[in-house]
Amino acid sequence: MEEKTTRTDGQFEKYPYSFELRVNDNIVCQRYFRISGFNQNSLSSAQLTDTIKYCARLIYDDLKSKTQLYYEYTAPQIFKNVAEMREWERCQTDREAILNGKYQWKIEPLTYVIFEDEEDVYFWSGYDFSKFNGSFDRDAYLPNKKQDNVKCDLKLAFLYNDTEICSALIDASEFPRFIRTNIDLSSSRNRYRSRDTFQPFEASMIDIINEKHEDLIPVIKKELAYACSDDDNEYTRRSTYGKKTYKHTPSWRITSSY
Repeated sequence: MEEKTTRTDGQFEKYPYSFELRVNDNIVCQRYFRISGFNQNSLSSAQLTDTIKYCARLIYDDLKSKTQLYYEYTAPQIFKNVAEMREWERCQTDREAILNGKYQWKIEPLTYVIFEDEEDVYFWSGYDFSKFNGSFDRDAYLPNKKQDNVKCDLKLAFLYNDTEICSALIDASEFPRFIRTNIDLSSSRNRYRSRDTFQPFEASMIDIINEKHEDLIPVIKKELAYACSDDDNEYTRRSTYGKKTYKHTPSWRITSSY
């Protein structure tokens, strides 16, 4: 497979096969590619719909794995309010408090601090607290707090001549805001990007969650190309030809939208 376009007589010509990933109808990834031995009958095959669902599962698993890393590195210390935080800080150096065993537990350096009763976010350096003015998804960590209730649908679609053939939907609302707004199928590191667009925390966190994760773009292209290049006798025909969308849920149940 070759990527995107081929040069013919000095002009760029798009291949007719592509996939795209949309987040709430906004394209975040699109690739054109070549399929050797393309079989037109594949466009109405069950194999193609199974493949698009399989690729959607790969994306969901990738986001889930990155979410686990994100929580591992960003899980904050929770106090009831700022007063309790300051009392903990005082007790770390107060001789009487130390002898009485009050607040003996420690907070690891470089830990965020949030509060049940207040909106502020602090940062523990290992020596003192400082107010954190960046973005932090505090509601994701507080008990009895739900996510920000922002609907986030991911749609992975296979297109032929820029016409959608089939697609799968992924409900990404369960993932933290940071993961949802930094979806990258290539899992590239920040050295390939402009650091001017990221705050230091965001840049380093993107590196952490992308490290050791596979580039899914060539995987998706390979799977789709393979599904569209079988012999006719290998295909199971769908009962209905045309555009279909399949729902992908965390329980791995895929159901037709029809």
